[in-house]
Amino acid sequence: MLQLIAIGEILFDQIDGKSILGGAPLNLALTAHQLLQRFGGNCIPVSRVGSDDLGNTVLQELKSRNVCADYIQVDPDRPTGTAVVTRTETDHSFTITEHVAWDFLGTSQAEIDLAGKASAICFGTLGQRSSVSHATIDRFLTNASNATKLFDVNLRQHFYTPEILQKGLNHANILKLNEEELPTLAESLGFSVNHDLHSSLQTLINCFSLDLVVYTRGKEGTTLCSTEQLLSAPPPGLSDTPVSSKHLADSVGAGDACAAGILTGTMLGWDLARTLHAANLLGAYVASQAGATPIIPLSILEAI
Repeated sequence: MLQLIAIGEILFDQIDGKSILGGAPLNLALTAHQLLQRFGGNCIPVSRVGSDDLGNTVLQELKSRNVCADYIQVDPDRPTGTAVVTRTETDHSFTITEHVAWDFLGTSQAEIDLAGKASAICFGTLGQRSSVSHATIDRFLTNASNATKLFDVNLRQHFYTPEILQKGLNHANILKLNEEELPTLAESLGFSVNHDLHSSLQTLINCFSLDLVVYTRGKEGTTLCSTEQLLSAPPPGLSDTPVSSKHLADSVGAGDACAAGILTGTMLGWDLARTLHAANLLGAYVASQAGATPIIPLSILEAI
């Protein structure tokens, strides 16, 4: 069975006075699971929540969506993570609570065994902001010798270091970042970027032996760069898909849905054009809905 693992933070985005389930790895997991089920696969989140009402909500939501919750640890002392989301007309920002359950993600033999069975893994920087969770995720990735690994740079506040970025790139086969994160990544790791996007992305591929770089540009769409190809496409519109890019509820989770499409396409051996189409379609749909983890309609899944 194709098995995608999303490891890292689970938190609730607090938007306009409402608490909405999120966290980049979980956003990806809930979207990818819906797509992978159509091909006989699944997605399993690995994280840690508190023994509180929000933690119970996480477990209930996973159960209701038929997503495995066996690797969601429950912390008896620390709360489930939260983040206050501030929206503008074009973007959003986060203020993320510290010293919460997912900062203390531990490792057991069960997680090590799961890593060895993984077909693909998504991980990021934020889930590694504490030394405990950083060591756990590093060990998990080291034991996932046969998995394709997507590193979602996902820079948030001050919760990353050059060491986390360097180690993440050394583990990764696929790098995902956006137009704001590229210059920050370059500065942190001491290499230069220029006005030629293709050249800059190829520098990343060559420096870190990557198979693919996923470069997201919000309303402008997504660019995929491999050693042999450079493909770009805008988000889909009403003329050719069930989603209109003109209707934007909030962009929270859109990049995670894009990554879900990338990893699904990679696991299933799709060419870059089909993979890019899946990524853009999923990202555009999530951006058209409130929150980061909507149920994907059958019409969208069938269009991929």
